Amino acid sequence: MTVRNVIFASRSALERVGAGEALVLLSHEAVHVQQWREYGVIGFLARYLGDYARGRAVGLPHHTAYRAIRFEREAVERSERD
Repeated sequence: MTVRNVIFASRSALERVGAGEALVLLSHEAVHVQQWREYGVIGFLARYLGDYARGRAVGLPHHTAYRAIRFEREAVERSERD
């Protein structure tokens, strides 16, 4: 998880880093750092949480609503491309 320019990692994420998946994970989170900078705190949170809330409001389960967040889709696409 990224908040502004700080990346927080769970134990399982750190294990993935240790398993050689560091570049994809760090690339993904670097996209979020850029999004925070571009949109600011209010803009980022409004879009991120708004997308998630809309997904849940239409009945999407948590994981599907999370994957539908536009910032998450952008981070996945860019990290897989890089």
